[in-house]
Amino acid sequence: MNYCYIRYSRKINKYYIGSTSLSPNERLELHINKSYGNKKFTAQVDDWELFLSIQCESKM
Repeated sequence: MNYCYIRYSRKINKYYIGSTSLSPNERLELHINKSYGNKKFTAQVDDWELFLSIQCESKM
C-alpha cells in the first residue's frame, strides 16, 4: 500500500507533502531522525506531526 501525506511543523509554520510505501508513522520517524540527511527540508526542525494521510493503491 502507498500513502500520500502532509506534515506540519509549528516551529516554522510550514507544511510538507510527500508519498511513501511505508506507514505514515514509520515515515514520520525517518523525517524526525533526519534519516535523509541534514540538508533536507524536513531536517530543519524536529516537531513534524501528521496533518493528513491518504491511502493509495499506487504512487501514480
